[in-house]
Amino acid sequence: GEVYTWGRGQRLVLGHGDRSEVPYPRLVEGLRGVHVSHVAISENIAAAVGRDGSVYTWGSRALGRAGKGNLPEKVDIKDIRTVSCGPAHALAVDVEGRLYAWGEGYEGALGLGDADDRKEPTVVASVGRVKQVSCGRAFSLVITEEGKLYSFGAGDYGQTAQGGGVNASRYTRAPAIVHALERQKITHVAAGVYHAACVTDEGKVYTWGYGKDGQCGHGDRAVHSPIPRQLQGLGDDAKAVKVSCGDGHTAVLCDKGDLYVFGRGRDGQLGRGDQLESVASYRTKPRSVEFFKQQGMRVVQVALGGYHSVVLAK
Repeated sequence: GEVYTWGRGQRLVLGHGDRSEVPYPRLVEGLRGVHVSHVAISENIAAAVGRDGSVYTWGSRALGRAGKGNLPEKVDIKDIRTVSCGPAHALAVDVEGRLYAWGEGYEGALGLGDADDRKEPTVVASVGRVKQVSCGRAFSLVITEEGKLYSFGAGDYGQTAQGGGVNASRYTRAPAIVHALERQKITHVAAGVYHAACVTDEGKVYTWGYGKDGQCGHGDRAVHSPIPRQLQGLGDDAKAVKVSCGDGHTAVLCDKGDLYVFGRGRDGQLGRGDQLESVASYRTKPRSVEFFKQQGMRVVQVALGGYHSVVLAK
């Protein structure tokens, strides 16, 4: 359960006490002795959940702390099983399914019905028992145990999936059900910077939000997509189980270990450099990552950063 971090430390998310760059995995000393079971990180905030349900946060935008964010500090909540971090806010879910939010609240990402910041975790009482959460940039997505999807926060690009039109509100400051998916049972959701994706119990994928780089996967580069649309173009018998969203790209993991990607690829983040195509091109429809099949491996987990991707395969 030890935590190691490395990379750019300018925004204090490495947790080593300073803003230095770290070119190799380095133990986070402030978590020594904590048996960590889950970690989450964004560009400004990092969090760790202990096996005992404790939560520690650090980073330049980690509000609600006595220190300056340069070292991990314990947050005043308990019995937590999962946490998600946006650039300036965080959500946590305890073992009873209660949802907590803290951080910057102006755009409604805390779901507390107002524009106020919260320095301490505050219960979001307007949703039922929560199963999963995911934080984007100033917006949040929540799945309840019944499989209903709620969203709140900024919706400039349709990322809250609350619909468009002249009467649409820019900010959704309290949890609102995503009516377009109300008849679906949602099993997994992922928020990117300004777009999002989810999976249903039937293995279908829906995407919405900002799609200029093709990250919504519908064959276009629409900037504003406020209504979830079902993704086409996966394999005939492919059943999605997980999704992950980066800045400008998206990944879909299927039940047989196949991995599909789409969106921005100019930095090689789509993992298709072994194909006879331009690495720099946008992929506006799902494309299979063939490398793992060729190596006789199946993907079991995927996570996307802003401009890179990582998978666990066996």
